[in-house]
Amino acid sequence: MLLSAPQLSIYLTLIHLATGHHDIPHFRCTNNPPGPLNPLPHYKTCSPVLDNTSPPPHHPWSYPPWCTPPAGKASTAAKLCTYTVTNLRGSSRGLSLLTTPYVAASLAPHIQDPDVAWLEKQRGSRLFSASDGPFTITQAQNKGLGVFATRRIQEGETLMANTPILIRLTEQRHWRVRDVYTGLSHASTRLPRREKQALLGLSRKEDGYVVDDILRTNGFHVTVEGVDHTGLYPEIARINHACRPKYSPTTLVIEAVAYKEIQAGEEVSLSYLPMNLLSEQRAQLIQKWGFNCTCSLCNDAEACRVSDVNRGRIQDILESLDQVENRTQENLRAAVDEVEDLGKKEGLAGQIGDFYGIIADIYLKMGDLKNAREYGTMAVKMLQHYADFDNIRTSVAVAFIGKLDKAES
Repeated sequence: MLLSAPQLSIYLTLIHLATGHHDIPHFRCTNNPPGPLNPLPHYKTCSPVLDNTSPPPHHPWSYPPWCTPPAGKASTAAKLCTYTVTNLRGSSRGLSLLTTPYVAASLAPHIQDPDVAWLEKQRGSRLFSASDGPFTITQAQNKGLGVFATRRIQEGETLMANTPILIRLTEQRHWRVRDVYTGLSHASTRLPRREKQALLGLSRKEDGYVVDDILRTNGFHVTVEGVDHTGLYPEIARINHACRPKYSPTTLVIEAVAYKEIQAGEEVSLSYLPMNLLSEQRAQLIQKWGFNCTCSLCNDAEACRVSDVNRGRIQDILESLDQVENRTQENLRAAVDEVEDLGKKEGLAGQIGDFYGIIADIYLKMGDLKNAREYGTMAVKMLQHYADFDNIRTSVAVAFIGKLDKAES
């Protein structure tokens, strides 16, 4: 096919744009799932590694990075830098990071990702909460401000979905304490006024530098590119201690999802611990937060006893299914019915997806592909809702469906 001169000019221009060198080097993102109209993963590039020596532009960051080098013998470690964006995903919400340049570069595509609709479809829920959610923030007895339901909230309903306003690298031993505090100061002062006020309005223990104190008191453990960080989510931090937050490392969103029905006027609480523990285990682990749990379950000795019996029974059922001789169709149906009933009583809806995955795997080993697919599909659906679409538990369930596809082909 012959091209006219104008067509040839356009064609050569496109080739030049596609293959030409850019002033700013790029590298492949390790955490950049493509949307429906985005390039294939091996064509994806993300922002370069930026620090305080990098020339403009500093896109997607709203300010040039502030950085500090490692101290003393840690001279081979990376710099610790502050990065701030004042329009996260095109919104008016701000976010500051105190992390290494490499983590910030890996996260940059999600800071500027315009394909919010695709991400929301994958997640099955919105990235940002509506301002008129089914709750109000008011004074809670002996606990400061708390979150209270303004209407009946159904089991499985999402109350809040929020992005963080500040994320800090957890491991800080490579840098001087005063330098870390300086970085936190830059991170907080560069935030938009609304996020700055939300940060300073959170409770703290009056111990040490104010921003560090607020983070230690209200922060959630999150991972960014597999690296441990602390994230500050001011709206969800108001929930005193039934909900279980779920975190997406792709979107940075934390959601509060109701594990049981919550009545209007009832205080909404978060679970600080794995939901399937017995009361003695919970009491031991909660001590690291420096308070005694006063939820309705822990405050009632008889309710605790009944709950321990129910949760112990679930463990007995799972241990029984470990024995090959117990894996019959009748036993599996009975186990599913009983665990579903006990899970509902104990508010363990978020763990039922894992249980369905166990049942699906047993059916596969029995050669029953029909039931294996049924429970495997149910596991994916439950885990996507309660653990999020990119959680490792969900990924394992999705991989199981792939294994089934191969077994049936």
